[in-house]
Amino acid sequence: GWWFLHKGGGGPAPDVSFYHWKTVYSPGSAAEEMLRLLKTPRLYVRFFDVKVEDGRPVPVATAIFSQTPTLPVVPVVFVDEELMRFRAGGPEWLAPRIVNRVNEMIAQNKLTPAKELQLDCDWTAGSRESFFGLVREVKKTVPAGWTVSVTLRLSQYRDFAETGVPPADRAALMLYNMGQLRAFGDHNSILDAAVAAN
Repeated sequence: GWWFLHKGGGGPAPDVSFYHWKTVYSPGSAAEEMLRLLKTPRLYVRFFDVKVEDGRPVPVATAIFSQTPTLPVVPVVFVDEELMRFRAGGPEWLAPRIVNRVNEMIAQNKLTPAKELQLDCDWTAGSRESFFGLVREVKKTVPAGWTVSVTLRLSQYRDFAETGVPPADRAALMLYNMGQLRAFGDHNSILDAAVAAN
């Protein structure tokens, strides 16, 4: 449920944050201590997914906060790629609904927002225009002073001529599951430096 985000801060020490990807937010004392020791400035927490169900976009797998995070939170919304091919409503209809739900969850759970909203989508060349439209509309809808970021997969980075460059303020390059997950041995199946270098 935890993934880390490393952001170069320009100084000698890296800016290390973490993703929480479980539905229930309830870190143990060891996780809390790790966040404290690493001086983690913010947490990226998956708030909900947006998918097509019964012919309409709906939020699913909404996060439940059994305890309040002690750090500022970046809400992350997973947008199913199939939804980007779904034309009903469009980005102008969907963006305010996503942002309103995020704002309601922040208020209801008494969270401290990190003034950033992140969209996670495995967009492709065929769905990029719809997703990029959603990013643009979300940027218009978030509170003043907020940034909008996106996740970026290695294939999207590699094939940017086809998949495009999203109109976000920032992107988080995701490096995970790069090796042979089913192969046993002493290799690291999560991060393979040689694959990343390619």
